[in-house]
Amino acid sequence: MTLTDDRAAATPSLRNRSAEAFLHNPALGPLAALILAMIVFSEPTSTFLTVDNLSLVVQQSLVVATLALGQTLIVLTSGIDLANAAIMVLGTIVLARLVTEGSLSGVALLVGFHVCALLGRVSGGLVTMLNLPPFIVILGMLTVVLAAGRLYSGGNSFPVTNDLLGILGQGGYLFGQLKVTHGMTLAVVMFAVTWYALTRTAWGRHVYALGNDPEADPRSRSAGGADQSRHAAGVRDRRPDPRLPPRSPRRRRTAGRRLDESGGLAHDRCPASR
Repeated sequence: MTLTDDRAAATPSLRNRSAEAFLHNPALGPLAALILAMIVFSEPTSTFLTVDNLSLVVQQSLVVATLALGQTLIVLTSGIDLANAAIMVLGTIVLARLVTEGSLSGVALLVGFHVCALLGRVSGGLVTMLNLPPFIVILGMLTVVLAAGRLYSGGNSFPVTNDLLGILGQGGYLFGQLKVTHGMTLAVVMFAVTWYALTRTAWGRHVYALGNDPEADPRSRSAGGADQSRHAAGVRDRRPDPRLPPRSPRRRRTAGRRLDESGGLAHDRCPASR
């Protein structure tokens, strides 16, 4: 068999592997659903696939996309947070009411941000520090936050017309037709930074390792992933729970990490720790 024959035989195998990898791509299903939805919605009207309408759809999806970005970190650690949208709504209500009552927009923005961060920290602390069931904590937090939002707003709306708070909705036109707002640009930057952190840093490998097996690292314990602020800021090392039974002295490989005979981490095989 000549070299040419070897290359000809290897080409179909390479194509088969590429096709198999494409079909097993987890993004293929959502992409197919998106294309199908666009076809269905474009049939009744001729204005759905216009440039202006698609730009408007993207602008209206920015809030959900931002929440999904934070939810992704929780899902990667084998958890879920049911209260993140309700916390966002409460922070927005607090911000809007402060502005309508005469507070400075910058101060109101900081207050709303800290309200969201504090509630996320409380729910995460109940799970990671008190070892409460994550689903019970986030379901209770959802109920409390929804009730707090109703009580604080009093059933009223707070229309806000402020240049600082509306800056994300401003922007310009790309190629003279496609409207691109500052919020769209910020969303692209956030997605790019998160993608880089998850795929190119040791922190991202650590997040994936916790999701694959929370007990892979005895110094890091993830209790369901309800602590959104903890994983968004970085996964911190924690000492093992003294109430847990000691690990058996054996070697174990999990997510690129090797445990030595004493149960500690040996990072000589982990590329991210170099």
